[in-house]
Amino acid sequence: MSSSSMSFDTARRILGQRDPEWSNKLSALLGLAALGSGAVGFAVPAIKAGWGWIDQKNELVSQLTSAVDRVRDRCLGARGRERHELIAAAHTAVVTGAFFAALSEVVGKKYARLGLTEAEKQRLVSGSVDGDHESMVSYLLNVPMPMPWAACGFETNLAASVAPFYENLTGRCLRFFRGLDAWQRIEPEIRDSDDGRTLASVVVSRAITRYRNDYRRLAAEVPEFGMWALLDQFEHATAARKSARQRSEEFQRRSLSLMEQLLAGLSRMRERDLPTERSRTIMAQRNRQLLSEPLAHVTKIDLESGLSMPDTETGYVNPRFQWAVMSGSSRAWDEEWWGQQRRGHRLDHFLAAYFTSARSAELPLVILGHPGAGKSLLTKIMAARLPPEHFTTVRVPLRQVRNPAAKIYEQIQDFLDDDTHLGVRWRDLSEASREATRVVILDGLDELMQATRTTESGFLHEVRGFQEKEAKLGSPVSVVVTSRTVVADIANIPAGSLVVKLEDFDRNQVDHWVDMWNKVNQEPIRNGTVKPLAVDSVWAMGELARQPLLLLMLAVFGATEDPPTGGDGQVTQAQVYQWLLNGYIAREVAKTPGTATNLLSEDEEIAARADHELWQLAIAAFAMFNRGQQSVTGQDLNSDLAPMLRAGAAQGSHRKRLAQPLDPAIRTIARFFFIHAADVSGVVSGSSYEFLHATFGEYLIAYHVLEQLKGLADARRRLPVGQEWTDDQFFALLSHQQLSVGGAIMPFLRELFEAAPTAQRRAIVAELKVLVRFSQEREGVGRFEGYNPSSRFLLGRVAAYLGNLLTLLTELCDGPVPLDELAPEGDDQLTWWRSTVRFLHAGLDDNGWTMLLSSIDLSVADEVPAIGKRRAPIDRLLIHPYEARLAGDPERELQLLLGATALHGRRLAHWGDGTGDVCMKIVSSLVHRDERSGDHEAIMDAAASSASPETGNLFVEYLVRHAGRLSYKDVRKLAQTALWMNSTQAAVRIAPVVAQHPRLFIEYPRLLSIYERGLTDAREIAEVFAAMRVGLAVWQGDDAEAFKEIVGHLVARQRGRWREVAIQPIKGLSNLSIEVMRPAIPPLVAILADDYQRRPPVPAYYSSLSSGRHREDGPVQDRRPDRSN
Repeated sequence: MSSSSMSFDTARRILGQRDPEWSNKLSALLGLAALGSGAVGFAVPAIKAGWGWIDQKNELVSQLTSAVDRVRDRCLGARGRERHELIAAAHTAVVTGAFFAALSEVVGKKYARLGLTEAEKQRLVSGSVDGDHESMVSYLLNVPMPMPWAACGFETNLAASVAPFYENLTGRCLRFFRGLDAWQRIEPEIRDSDDGRTLASVVVSRAITRYRNDYRRLAAEVPEFGMWALLDQFEHATAARKSARQRSEEFQRRSLSLMEQLLAGLSRMRERDLPTERSRTIMAQRNRQLLSEPLAHVTKIDLESGLSMPDTETGYVNPRFQWAVMSGSSRAWDEEWWGQQRRGHRLDHFLAAYFTSARSAELPLVILGHPGAGKSLLTKIMAARLPPEHFTTVRVPLRQVRNPAAKIYEQIQDFLDDDTHLGVRWRDLSEASREATRVVILDGLDELMQATRTTESGFLHEVRGFQEKEAKLGSPVSVVVTSRTVVADIANIPAGSLVVKLEDFDRNQVDHWVDMWNKVNQEPIRNGTVKPLAVDSVWAMGELARQPLLLLMLAVFGATEDPPTGGDGQVTQAQVYQWLLNGYIAREVAKTPGTATNLLSEDEEIAARADHELWQLAIAAFAMFNRGQQSVTGQDLNSDLAPMLRAGAAQGSHRKRLAQPLDPAIRTIARFFFIHAADVSGVVSGSSYEFLHATFGEYLIAYHVLEQLKGLADARRRLPVGQEWTDDQFFALLSHQQLSVGGAIMPFLRELFEAAPTAQRRAIVAELKVLVRFSQEREGVGRFEGYNPSSRFLLGRVAAYLGNLLTLLTELCDGPVPLDELAPEGDDQLTWWRSTVRFLHAGLDDNGWTMLLSSIDLSVADEVPAIGKRRAPIDRLLIHPYEARLAGDPERELQLLLGATALHGRRLAHWGDGTGDVCMKIVSSLVHRDERSGDHEAIMDAAASSASPETGNLFVEYLVRHAGRLSYKDVRKLAQTALWMNSTQAAVRIAPVVAQHPRLFIEYPRLLSIYERGLTDAREIAEVFAAMRVGLAVWQGDDAEAFKEIVGHLVARQRGRWREVAIQPIKGLSNLSIEVMRPAIPPLVAILADDYQRRPPVPAYYSSLSSGRHREDGPVQDRRPDRSN
């Protein structure tokens, strides 16, 4: 039983659990006892029950109203599942009661003058009226009535569910009433008194009005109804409206404070009591402590300057958001699609409405956002603000789970073990929360993907299964999952799930955040040790200043440094990160003493040390990225630093923990606030480090990839004769993961690249082409043999390196790169390229290969093959056609595309190739009957201009399938395409089309020649003869002449070999309209053709086929002449 949509029958049982007398009385008033009874004695009770629905004493309405009143009292002490069920039952009762009231009101006093005749009683018993009565009551009892909820507020639910329910039920009632003679005497009076409106529309209109009024009264007593009403500005009470506005203004920018107040108000009529169970108390305390955590940890130097970091409660500003309910056509990863979705600015209200709905325990709530949007911070606030007396909340950072591949409940338990030191068991916590709503927050699906190195496309469906199993165990649980927006395309979000996308700050939110920051730091600002944050300067950075994480970074670094400015007043994201990271490191280095030298000035020495620090941070970023993790252990980092810094051998791999203090390099990395010690985690052992956000590591990777390319290009240009040039270090870094895996790496690279001088950009592109040309000639890993964080073999590393080179080349070039600029001299370019693609596929793992396919594409313009950047994401069900396209094999590409389309029913709006687009549309129409707006026009245009032997057969099949509904102009065009193929097989295949459109014989006389003299195969002859015979049966006059000629000719050719078949299936076709007859012809032709080949031969001397006619159904009479004499 679902509490999010409840039928009246279920509501009746819930409302009557403690009052059997009320339940029995309601059943009698509804006429339930009469249902299913055929006895005469039950006729009168059934009809009286039906009329009882419009009894002016409103007995039914009174009973339902009293039940709803009792729900108000019962809700005061109810929580969790019981409360959800009571609320759903009350809502269904309000919906139904409003209908009964409207029905009685419309009929009015005229009902009292009605009397039932004996004939009417007999009609009820005989079934003329009892079926209508049963339909009416059955619909009332069994149709689920959806509840309002976060994604469907009061007004939306009224239009989508309640009003249609009223319309349907009114229609059923009126059909029942109109079956009674007595009704005929008063219906004209009722209709005349309602200004010409239909009786049904009057009933529905008044039911809606009554429902609004009853809902308003219920909202004043039960908070959930008020929350759902506020979602779409339903004004349920003047006082409450003013109060809500005031509270909204007061709490709008505060960290979900209003959500906490709204949810705490669920029990405002009774004393709020905190949970007493030990496990719930532990979780409530742990969650509440999240509010006092600082937004971020800063360095000792910043703290010495007097800078104060706001705590989570003070520093969190509620974001604006968008939301949608997922369907098959949703594109949650697509910004353009999100631009068409609804927006909200009251996240407090929205989340409160969501968590009070039973629907929250059926499917996960998915929260999406770009890096730095504040997803994790929101989960902390959410966990802390959900009132513990009503909610038991467990927040699980997915990057901390011990076994990322474990089942959902095991991941929850693993986290609880670490977080509470084995103090809380999930099942015990769940059992102790029977009266509360259980909430599990799974933070960071994108980070789980990196930890498992898989797409985790089934994770959200596993979450749904977890919710289903918990519900069956009597412990419904709401689940919230957060993830980067960019991975939503592979996350496979279940249909029906509510998805929320966090938006960047607007100007008012930035103003508020800056004001909050300055207030927290007012003392050091007054003392002059910290600079005030200027709103105008921050806002001048454009989109970047609207991201919460970057705003925090700007505030921390801007406390002592001035922000960057661009020539046009705007700065790129890469420039801001460069200012933050490069500048922050330079500032830190300048505050620590260096080593004196006569070779460098003080400024040069500081710059050199800053570059060294930045390089070490980059090694840390590569250490995480190349291992596919969000953090790195000190042990692994030392292992990577050693070969890269040439500092000697790495630490022994047998060490489980770092027993000695970290070396100076690790200490240097650990002192910056944007890379810090990771939280307790079972994934890594020993000390571990992570960036405050993954984008910091991605920027460092992008920055140093470009710096390495600059260095390689410069070194090749300046290399003295006789010296060896090497890309060993570049290979060591880029031979593990595809750079496109890091969502921000390629955009950062592009921005940094565009900021370089033109000559340097050309040199970098030229260097990449050289690296690609010779990459497969590598015989070993080179000088950095000790650096292998992914533990890959040489084949895999060379493939990964080559894939990254190609991705970099296509990203940094303004247009496609011809293959003849990449292929080794003397090699055929396409042969070399196809070999390269096969090598890449063999060397990369599945995820790396998919990411490469998502990054590069092959195109041919003016017969010049070239590779370029892929502009649209790939559909993973169509990965094999993409492989064939990249390899430059169009025939195999088309075959695989159509096979995948037929098998999976998956089609894209545009394949990117005209032939593929049209063929995909045809296959979707033929196999899945999926023909969309514009498809037919595109198919017809292609048939007229670009038919080929590869596509001709598809056009023929499209013609055969749809000839019955197409215009003759389109039929003629497609038939011309079939005959252009000069194929007897195509002519035979369109024989049923000729039977549908005999004018084709006149337009294309070649068909007569093929059908009379060009057929040799027995099956072809049977198919054509069947089509011609059907045509002869359904057409008359001139239209039939060609059919008759061919039938006679084929009979003469096949005399003695034909098999006689029944004519019964086609006898009646000529009596049908053309619109009905034409679509029926092809299946009948197929049946007759099969029948010809199955039956035994008929001797020629008595076969009725010789006259061009089939036998009638029934036994065949022997017409052989009598030779006995």
